[in-house]
Amino acid sequence: MDTLSAIARILRFFMGIPGGSKQEGVRLLEHAMAQGVLTSNLARFYLALNLHRYDQQYEKALTVLGLLVEKYPANPLFQLARGDLYAKLGRKQQALACYRAASVSPVQDAECQTRVQELVRASIASLGTE
Repeated sequence: MDTLSAIARILRFFMGIPGGSKQEGVRLLEHAMAQGVLTSNLARFYLALNLHRYDQQYEKALTVLGLLVEKYPANPLFQLARGDLYAKLGRKQQALACYRAASVSPVQDAECQTRVQELVRASIASLGTE
């Protein structure tokens, strides 16, 4: 709830949604990563996203995401996320390698494959290396 805008917090009150704290949310994600049977990978991904988006803790997010990339190297979403973190840290060659890995990852759904390729092209272009 700490990451929501003021208007969203006001609406939360009127909708009866319980509040929370960022620290508690991070603690729960870390617990799910360590102890979760079904949720550990999802918790890891969301913690990495939150560290990236809300806290700009790119190095820590990279560490959290690293296990997913190692475990699922053919997942283009994880490769794209890792590439974005490397780009934020100014590591263009590592970012480029991740984007290229995402571009060759097998995706069964044609629409998803097209979207992955669009994201790869835009990400590589944003690096200004090619």
